[in-house]
Amino acid sequence: SIPLPRSKAVRITLGVALCIGGCLGFLPILGFWMLPLGLYVLAVDYSPARRAARRITVWAGRKIQRLKGHKVRRKKHRRRRCPFRRSSQGAKKRAGFASGPKGVG
Repeated sequence: SIPLPRSKAVRITLGVALCIGGCLGFLPILGFWMLPLGLYVLAVDYSPARRAARRITVWAGRKIQRLKGHKVRRKKHRRRRCPFRRSSQGAKKRAGFASGPKGVG
C-alpha cells in the first residue's frame, strides 16, 4: 500500500498530473510508467478511472498468464435466444416439415 495524500483535491491533482506526464512519456524526464500510476491514484476518488484501472489490471494479468504459457479461460457470454424463434431448422426437419408439401422438395 502506497501512502496517498489525505486531501481529495491533492489526490485528484496528483493523478491528473501523473496521467498528463505519462502521455508525454516520450520526453527525457517523464515516462510512460506515470500513466498507469496516475490512473490508479485517480481510481481512489473517480469511479470511471476505477473501472479503467480494473480492466487494465485484468487484461495485464491475462496477458502475463498467456506469456507464461498458462491457458487462460475467459468468461463466455451466453447468447439470448429470441423468445419468438423457439424452433430451429433441425427441429423442423425432425418433425417432417422441412420438405414442404408432399411431392415438392
